Amino acid sequence: MDSLPEEIRSHILSLMPTKFAVQTSILSKSWRYTWTLVTNLDFDFVDGDGDDYALDLVDYTFVNRVFNSHKASKLNIFRLHFGLNQNPNVSHWVDKAVKLNVCVLDMCVPRDHLPLSIFTCTTLTMLRLHHVENIWECPSRVTLPCLKTLDIIVYRNPFLNAFKLIPGCPVLETLSLQVDYVCNLQQQQPPYIFSIPTLKRFKLTINDDMPVFHKVVLRLPILEHLCVGGSLSSLYVMEDLPPLFEADISSLSSSSPRLWLQLLKGITGAKSLTTQDVDFLVRLPIFPNMKRLEVKLFIDLGKIPQFLERFPDLKYICLGLKSTLSYWMEPKVVPGCIRTNLTTLKYTLCKETMRYDMKLLRYILGNAEVLKTVTVTCGHLFSPELFSLEEEKWVHSELLKFPRASMDCAIKVVALGLLH
Repeated sequence: MDSLPEEIRSHILSLMPTKFAVQTSILSKSWRYTWTLVTNLDFDFVDGDGDDYALDLVDYTFVNRVFNSHKASKLNIFRLHFGLNQNPNVSHWVDKAVKLNVCVLDMCVPRDHLPLSIFTCTTLTMLRLHHVENIWECPSRVTLPCLKTLDIIVYRNPFLNAFKLIPGCPVLETLSLQVDYVCNLQQQQPPYIFSIPTLKRFKLTINDDMPVFHKVVLRLPILEHLCVGGSLSSLYVMEDLPPLFEADISSLSSSSPRLWLQLLKGITGAKSLTTQDVDFLVRLPIFPNMKRLEVKLFIDLGKIPQFLERFPDLKYICLGLKSTLSYWMEPKVVPGCIRTNLTTLKYTLCKETMRYDMKLLRYILGNAEVLKTVTVTCGHLFSPELFSLEEEKWVHSELLKFPRASMDCAIKVVALGLLH
């Protein structure tokens, strides 16, 4: 290892947490100062179990020592993670990172003022701000000309921070915005307007339990992936979304079905949809471009054929856990996507609903004329009863007995935890 060029050695050390990089100084004389040339600084003051521990003078002295000894002319990544019960003063460290033309700034710090230098850093390409509660305020002037990825959590009124920060990022491609707490809401609120012509990936999570009936307007003309989660308490209006993007809707539909349906109506051009649960299927809009569908929870197994009629060009279906209230009655009409388009089916089999699950699988196998692959997983993480090896073999043998409309269909049965 001593024969390696110093540039390679410093690169190797840049890939590990800084505390370990510093420890390599005892390996030999040639390694003594190699850690001072690392281009990544990674400080994590949360233990392996995710718990906080009390910060002492040694911790602060260590970070100060690293910065004082650091000799690299440029910093690629600066990662600084503290626990919720720790109260560091990190501003001067961040200022030093900015002066070193940092590219990636990943901060998970509670209750601290952020230096203004963050918001005018011309070299930042990725910024992550988590757990900075209530105190940080975005200045009126934000200049982040190279920022492509922004991942932030905001508290109280998001207008004060997120919506001042976003306009200062002219080349933003990936945005993850989590709203954990909203207060002082008036009866009439202006809409949240996301007009970002460069954005390709957008994740919005609202974790406030109180109803927040804001209107969220999405003007994202080149969007490729949309993810909406948390409490669905806003009206979503899609004014400029492209066709054939991917969507992941993880909000619980039962909490606000009207808003959930309104959101789905705005994304009918999507080519892929992952959703948490479906229990009012008859009112869904038609998704003419949908090729891939994953539903993690079905409330009513008997309405799956009716549900699939809304996806005429569907080729891939993944169906997860079903409610114990499920029943099955074979419909008179076969959805077009099952008969002529469906090529891949992934299905989770549960003991509680297995009687109806097997009937549904028999129905699909008997009508899917171009089906190529069926993968059945025996068991579910939330199911109290596991399948024995004998039961898995029985499921496989029964599936092989079912009539198949496609002679090219391969059937695979796997145990829980083996399917990825």
